[in-house]
Amino acid sequence: MIFTGAAVVSSDSVAFDRVMRIDSDHCIPGLKELFHEIEKRGSVPAVQRTQHLDGKIQE
Repeated sequence: MIFTGAAVVSSDSVAFDRVMRIDSDHCIPGLKELFHEIEKRGSVPAVQRTQHLDGKIQE
């Protein structure tokens, strides 16, 4: 299993530049490409969902 790292689920929770985003449909093509590359190498893709609120991380 390959974790791609933390990904935000809301545009108002982006805490740093270049964070993976899964907050809108425009993200789907890039995620499909990334996950396809992981799967064709025999692994399973996974995403850690993270939301930053008031300076705290909630998972």
